[in-house]
Amino acid sequence: MQTLGSASTIFEVFDVADALVLSLLEGFSNMHIAYGSINIITTGYLKDTISVYIDNKKVGEDTFFIEDVFIGMHNIKVVQGKEYKPFVLYSRNLRVDEGEEIEIFIDIPLPATYSLGDRGPAGGWIFYDKGSYSNGWRYLEAAPGDQSEGIQWYNGSNTTTGATATEIGAGSANTITIVESQGDGNYAAKLYNDLTIGGYSDWFLPSKDELNQMYVNLRLQKFGGLFGYFYWSSSEYIILYAWGQHFDKNISNYYNKNYTYQVRAVRAF
Repeated sequence: MQTLGSASTIFEVFDVADALVLSLLEGFSNMHIAYGSINIITTGYLKDTISVYIDNKKVGEDTFFIEDVFIGMHNIKVVQGKEYKPFVLYSRNLRVDEGEEIEIFIDIPLPATYSLGDRGPAGGWIFYDKGSYSNGWRYLEAAPGDQSEGIQWYNGSNTTTGATATEIGAGSANTITIVESQGDGNYAAKLYNDLTIGGYSDWFLPSKDELNQMYVNLRLQKFGGLFGYFYWSSSEYIILYAWGQHFDKNISNYYNKNYTYQVRAVRAF
């Protein structure tokens, strides 16, 4: 009886095959389908979801023992995090032999701690600390500088985008919602689709309350170079207006979306 040693053939042709189909395959093809297994052992600090990929196919989430891995060479990748840009903890090509259990040991270091006003991983400024990690983040970091000295909130089309959340933690979802609604154009939220600063590309336009934290913990403390007068948030008020903040006078109000205000990117980590 022939042993099938190429995993890619099975994955490509029988991507959704169950045990019964594979059993029938063995009978009709006179091939023995062989498996091994992978056991992922982590030590250290898990702050977010762990996902396992075999040959770029996701095979588990928060699952550390993968059974019935076809024999042959595979690319094994383990990533942490679900939002924006997951962090790759492990990536190697390994051979799985029949009946073999491969153990992968991953030591996850403790994350760095920051104080308000510190420089963050992207070279920006830490302006918010919620005290512990949840939903994959603890800190908010403002970019080192403004991305525009004056840009409209919208692309010229007055629509209700639905990006009305104002609370801390809402900026990223707001930004995605605005771009999905507004589409192409030159406007505040769109700036962050392809923005990379300090090696990071997970930037967004802050929500109304996140923007106020930038005022309290950066502008008033003379950190961050926030010298602009008006800054846009990602929080929509109604179809014609969105929330912004006058940093010179500490006035938070809603303004016409066609006004051109400054913007400063933030990221959560």
